[in-house]
Amino acid sequence: MFLIFDELKFATKRCLITVKDGSPQIGQAEITEILKTYWGLLVMLLILVFLTIFLPLCGFCFCCCRCCGNCGARSQPCDKKRDLCKKILQGTLLIILGTALLFCVVCAFASNQQLQDGIDKLPENLQNGKDDTNMFIKSIKNQANHLLITNYQEFSSLFISTMDKSSEYVMQQLEIFSNATAMMNLYTFVDNMPNVRDSLEILKTDTNSLRASASQLNDAMRKLPDVTPTINKINELNISNLHQAAQEGKQKFKNIEEQIKYKLDDTLKNAVKKVNEAGDTIKDLNQNNITTAITKVQKEFNESADTIILNMNMYIKNFGHYRYYAGLAISCILLLVTICIALGLVCGICGKRPDGYSDNCCNKGAGSQFLI
Repeated sequence: MFLIFDELKFATKRCLITVKDGSPQIGQAEITEILKTYWGLLVMLLILVFLTIFLPLCGFCFCCCRCCGNCGARSQPCDKKRDLCKKILQGTLLIILGTALLFCVVCAFASNQQLQDGIDKLPENLQNGKDDTNMFIKSIKNQANHLLITNYQEFSSLFISTMDKSSEYVMQQLEIFSNATAMMNLYTFVDNMPNVRDSLEILKTDTNSLRASASQLNDAMRKLPDVTPTINKINELNISNLHQAAQEGKQKFKNIEEQIKYKLDDTLKNAVKKVNEAGDTIKDLNQNNITTAITKVQKEFNESADTIILNMNMYIKNFGHYRYYAGLAISCILLLVTICIALGLVCGICGKRPDGYSDNCCNKGAGSQFLI
C-alpha cells in the first residue's frame, strides 16, 4: 500500500499523469528520475539477487570440494595446534547462526501466511481503494461546482446588492463634502419663517390686550416686552426671495442627485450584465469542460480498475495457492537446514570422536555430516 502511495506521489510530482483534451494521459518517465526516487529499493533488490545467486554457488562449490576429498573431507585423527580455540570459536558462531536461522524460520512461516492473507484480501482492498477514489473524484466535482457556481452566485448577489446601495452612499458622501446639509437646513428654516411671523402676530395681539388691561394690574405688568420691532425686522426680510433661493438650491441638488443616480444606474447595469455573463461563462465552462473531464476520467478509471480487479481475482483463485505452497516449501527447507545445524551442534559438542571400537550414531562424525 505504501509503495502504491509512493508511486502515485511520484507520478503526480513528476507530472506523469495529466489530463489532455478531456482524457488522462500518462507521460514517459526518465530513467534518472526513477532511479532518484527508487534508488534504495533498487539497491536492496540487487543485494538480495546477489546473495540469492552467490550463496547457493558457494555451497555447490563447497560440496564439490568435499566430494573430491578436499576442504577438510579427509579425517585427521590428530588434533592440530590451536584446534580447541578454533572449535570453540566456530561452535559459538554456529550457535549464533542457528539461533538466527530459527528466528528466520519463524519469520518465514509467519510472513508466508501474512502474505497469503494479504493476497486473498487484495481484490477487496483494491475495491475499497476504488470506492475511495470515486468518492474523492465526486468530492472534487462537488467542490468545483460549489466554487464555480454556488460561490459565484453568492458573490453576484452580494455585488448587485452593494451596487444598488452605492448611489445612496455616493449621495451621502456628496452631502457631507459639499455641505449640502446646511443648505437643506436653510431651506427648512426659510420654509418655517411664515409660521414664525404668524406666531409673532398672535403674540403681539395678546401683549396689546395685556397692556390695555395693565392699569388693573401691578405696575410690573406694564413692562411686558413689545414684539412689534421683531415683527418689523422679520417683515424687512425678503422671505419670498429667500424661500425661492433655498427652493432653487434644493431643486438643483436634487437634479444633481438624479443625474448621478442615472449615470450610476447606467454604469451599474453594464457591470451587473458583465457579472452575469461571466457567471454564465463559468457555469458553461464547469459543465462542458471540468465536469465532463472529471466524469470521463472517473469512467476510464472505473473501467480499468474493474478489469484489473477481475483479472487479479481470477489469477489469485487459480494460482494463489501455488504461491502459498512454494513459500511453505521454502520455509520448510529453512526449517530443515536449521534442524541439521542444531543436530550437528548437539552431536559435535556432546558426541565422541569416532573410532573403530566403539562407534555410535551420535558421534562427532555424525555432527559433521549434519553440518554438511
